[in-house]
Amino acid sequence: MSERTGDRQAEATGALGSLRGLPPGAMISFVGLYAGVVLNYLLNLLLARELGAAEYGLIAVGLSLMNLLGTASQFGFSQGSARFIGASLAREERGELRGLLRTIQWVPLAFGGLIAFLLAGGARAVMDPGGMREVVLVSALAVPVFGSLMLSQNIARAFGHMLVATLPMFVLLPGLALAGLYLEATAPADGPALLRLYLGIALGLAVATGAAINLLAARQVAGVAARYRFREWFGVARTMLATAFAQQYLRRIDVILLAVFVRPEILGMYSLGARFAQVLAVARFSVNRFWMPRVARRYAAGDDAGLQAEITTAARAVFASTIVATIGLLLLGPYLIEFAGFGEGIAFQAMAILLVGQLDAGYYSPSVQTLQMCGHERSANRLVLVAAALVTAAVAALGAVGGALAAAAGVAAVTGLQFWLASRRSRELVGVNTGAW
Repeated sequence: MSERTGDRQAEATGALGSLRGLPPGAMISFVGLYAGVVLNYLLNLLLARELGAAEYGLIAVGLSLMNLLGTASQFGFSQGSARFIGASLAREERGELRGLLRTIQWVPLAFGGLIAFLLAGGARAVMDPGGMREVVLVSALAVPVFGSLMLSQNIARAFGHMLVATLPMFVLLPGLALAGLYLEATAPADGPALLRLYLGIALGLAVATGAAINLLAARQVAGVAARYRFREWFGVARTMLATAFAQQYLRRIDVILLAVFVRPEILGMYSLGARFAQVLAVARFSVNRFWMPRVARRYAAGDDAGLQAEITTAARAVFASTIVATIGLLLLGPYLIEFAGFGEGIAFQAMAILLVGQLDAGYYSPSVQTLQMCGHERSANRLVLVAAALVTAAVAALGAVGGALAAAAGVAAVTGLQFWLASRRSRELVGVNTGAW
């Protein structure tokens, strides 16, 4: 990459004006995403308060399994859908688009059904009857449902239907679960009961969202015969699966593994603290989600100065929100945790430790995505997979010896290391600084 001219700070300041150039649906998605964050955190607080630490720990394991294995059930098509649909629309290949939609809507049902069968069979074979076994069985049933809902929202996003892409999973699911929690007829008495309620709501939303997508896409594929490119579709999707799964794995595996090493009440306290710390990852995800296509366009056009400006603006936006959120969580965290009835102990300590790793991730936030957008997705994949392996080793080793807080320290260290290494690779391979300064 050629040497940049001018002052980087001036470039970044100029790029701030590019906020106005975001697509019209971006604001809908931003508002929906952050509304969903508020609803999810309110739901988690009230669940913790209502059920206690032990039962809340069971819910945390169940939701982690649903999201992790729901991602696996999509076989990479959640990420690939935007690429495939965009290419078909650009070439006006309506028959190919019809075949693609028919294919990918069945993927999470097929793969999710297989995963559910294996998970349920394994749970019955190796786990004693009880709360955790029931949680795993309910989670198994939820895998194809969550996979379908996740994939549907990404298909809707590829077509530019941001309300359909945002409302079901981010707003309606936690909102309806929150409402159901306080309806006398459906209020759960324990963790598995809440998960069954959550599964029922997700199933209804998955069916409704799938139907909405078919209606919205009907005009695009009306009157044409379906054409299929299975080898190409599955070949590309397969390469995307590893990164997508590893990224979800990094966010969920600590809770799942700690269920083996610590008591349920300790797991519940840790899970609540970890949930609060994850708000920083949400901010990082939401900003990068809309900036990365702009980064790809700058790179493809050979606009070195513009590329650096876009990356710097994204990094500073994320880091600023990270600092504000961190201060807010450290100040308000004790009161929120006290409201949940957990005391300040492990929940607050775990949150504070995990925030340390999120600070480094916030500073170098665009690093992994920059590699992906600039033709170095294999390097990005290797970094994410190595981070996943390190987190697994850290949680297993430290959790077994030192418990939840030691595991939190391991997760924080790996999180920070991953983004620092990605930043170094971005500088070496792309020639850009992905730090906020």
